[in-house]
Amino acid sequence: MTKKIIYLGHEIVHYRIPIFRIIANSYELVISTSKKEQLSKFESEPFKVIYIPNLKVGPFIIHRINLLRIVKDFDVIIGLQNLRCLDLLLLSFIPFRRFKVILWGIGVSASYTKQYDEDKSLDFLRFFFYRKADALIFYSSFPLSKYITKGFDRKTLFVANNTVKVSDDSYSNTNHSNNILMFVGSLYKEKGIFELLIAYKEALKIVGNGIYNLHIIGDGNEMEKVVKFIRENALEEKIVVEGAVFDESRLKYFYSKCILSISPNQAGLSVLSSMGYGVCFVTKVNAITGGELFNIVNSKTGILFRTTEELKDIIIDSFNRPEIYRKIGENAKLFYKKHRKPLNMANEIIDALNYVNS
Repeated sequence: MTKKIIYLGHEIVHYRIPIFRIIANSYELVISTSKKEQLSKFESEPFKVIYIPNLKVGPFIIHRINLLRIVKDFDVIIGLQNLRCLDLLLLSFIPFRRFKVILWGIGVSASYTKQYDEDKSLDFLRFFFYRKADALIFYSSFPLSKYITKGFDRKTLFVANNTVKVSDDSYSNTNHSNNILMFVGSLYKEKGIFELLIAYKEALKIVGNGIYNLHIIGDGNEMEKVVKFIRENALEEKIVVEGAVFDESRLKYFYSKCILSISPNQAGLSVLSSMGYGVCFVTKVNAITGGELFNIVNSKTGILFRTTEELKDIIIDSFNRPEIYRKIGENAKLFYKKHRKPLNMANEIIDALNYVNS
């Protein structure tokens, strides 16, 4: 009999769909969402979607429905590694429970305002709650040594490296003319968008008007300030604000023209998108990350820098010696195809499910 799995999430994000489809080939998969409008959106998928509303109580997120009544008929629960989700975490403590519990997430502290694993003040709570789970799945291998040191059994720890699906896996960026720079993501101050704008402005002064145009793809709180910076510095002809782009075919077009994808202060899933499309990703050595930064080996699968001056030099060098950055993009694409395709991530999750079901 096929085992029944429920993934307890707050909403279904588009980049997880390819992962869920693969898992649904091996298990009977149900996914919860607190967004009622998502119920009809995924009717044709191989997994089932159910609605579980939640409620914010101070810093905590509590489900409005008794979770035990829902999960008792499943073989395995996959839940978020989120200390705010108390009722979910407490499911692991139920005595004589028949279902297994897997917690999936970053494993350490991470936010827009603090470095990866910088804040260790709540580690004791992570270890307390997560120790009761039957297995843990991490977004990267970084937390492994930390948890093993604290007495977690290595065979209960799995690494499903975070990734996204690109629209055409056979796609190669090297078949195209690379003549733009890109920033892709939400326009938050913490991401360093103004550091990029300043570096680009200084590079333009040195190279001249022939330098590659910069395309900003995204929307957010800093949009008005970004537009104002461009206008006040007379950069309208060189910096193009595209706004938010969600259509994958249009994103693919931009990546096909791109020599560098630059995000100074954050290295999130855009790292994997760039790799999948064979584009060199540029970010700081200490960028905010959920673990995606660790895919970058400097000058091999991406570029890491420390200062705005260095970023300016990288922008200039990509214009003067584009072949170097095309080669890095090729290496990134090979790495993605071998290690970071959705199938790689899904298979590791399936390994965790097979382990707790054995």
